[in-house]
Amino acid sequence: MTKVAVLTVGLVLSGAAELALAADTTNEENDSARTAGGLAILPERPAPLLELNEPFLAPATLSKGWELPTGAVWRPSLWVFGRYQSALQYFDNGETDQAEWANRLDLFFNLRLTGTERILVGFRPLDRDGRQYAGYTFKPNENEGWDGDFDTDVSVAFFEGDIGEIFPVLSEKGYQAADIGFAIGRQPLNIQNGILINDTLDGVGVTKNTLFLGNLVTNFRLTGFYGWGSINDFNQEPIGGTKIYGLFSAWDTYSTTMEVDLAYRESDDSHDGYWLGLGSTQRFGHLNTTFRFNFSDASDLPESGSQIETTRRDGYLLSAELSLTPAATHDLAYVNLFHSEKNYVSLARDRGNGGPLASMGILFAGAGIGNYGAALDPTANKASGFAMGYQWQLAKQRQLTLELGGRYSHLTQEQSAMAVGMRYQQPIGNRTLVQVDMFHSAQKRRDDANGIRVGLQVNF
Repeated sequence: MTKVAVLTVGLVLSGAAELALAADTTNEENDSARTAGGLAILPERPAPLLELNEPFLAPATLSKGWELPTGAVWRPSLWVFGRYQSALQYFDNGETDQAEWANRLDLFFNLRLTGTERILVGFRPLDRDGRQYAGYTFKPNENEGWDGDFDTDVSVAFFEGDIGEIFPVLSEKGYQAADIGFAIGRQPLNIQNGILINDTLDGVGVTKNTLFLGNLVTNFRLTGFYGWGSINDFNQEPIGGTKIYGLFSAWDTYSTTMEVDLAYRESDDSHDGYWLGLGSTQRFGHLNTTFRFNFSDASDLPESGSQIETTRRDGYLLSAELSLTPAATHDLAYVNLFHSEKNYVSLARDRGNGGPLASMGILFAGAGIGNYGAALDPTANKASGFAMGYQWQLAKQRQLTLELGGRYSHLTQEQSAMAVGMRYQQPIGNRTLVQVDMFHSAQKRRDDANGIRVGLQVNF
């Protein structure tokens, strides 16, 4: 699989900064399900909405399949799956308040051809361009009423595969270079944990994996990417006539995973620029750490049609993520730090994915549905800050996260704030999740901000 499309295995969703979202419930499930003989009873498989031919992760008789002229054998199977989200939410940023009931549906049709080849097509029929969500607006009063209409636009559509699997005769003849993965079409692209790129765009990516670079590097992966459409700027607004060229790499040593990512963007309306991302992930004893450096050098026309004045969007962002699991628990304690100089911006960001600081913690991340924003400003415009929290893994797969965060602006005091937030998650069965979020933010020289939301997720 390519580095581009591997992100879409399972549910392709745009929720940003799920730092405290993924529960480590495997050990808890096994502990509670052990028999007297010490063997674990596996839970019942939650089947997708629709399975045609071979089922997904279930015992079955493999079909004979079709042999292509290339020698590859395809056994097509169609799996339809998705996620429905509904939320009642109230958000007050200190100036205006909003209250709404918002809904979102992500529906995917996955045509599996082999273990490495597939076609994925996805729709989001209950929201339009990540802005108008089906539901009801309570506040502000002038906007009260029903929202949204049915959207038939395709949100995701790509084909991914492996050249060596499509043309097995090449591998049989010893052409190891044929083991190249690729993906082409409208696909999600997440680079540097969403700091550099976090968008769904039209493009083609080609990846060479398991490259050997001597005894010190156990695995090297290199991806070349070209994007030509459906690209959103750093402010999550679409920019036409834009092309992206990227070279993304990662390699493993015995103790560290390194990332070096380069990208260039050219546009018909002066949204040109280049980006650099460096990342290092490793463990120091029981402490998990990730350090990143991201740099942007871009220009932006402030007004449509302007040919004179341009605004520079250049700067860098330093970030550090540290976490550990306390002894004798399945909990997670974490501290994330950042500092930005000038005005660092992402190359491309999808609507609902927040700013480049969205991965710092739940206080910097939006909800990905409706108009519920982040408790702390997620832009990286000459600012320093932190997020520290603790995530409890409770009985019956419940999860509670408490987080304290702050953002200090070196430009203007009005952009500085401290906030405290909470997230509680309660599963119902093996398909449904209830989530409650709330926060309070003390903002410098502005009224305090508050937010609370109750969300329901149904996976099928």
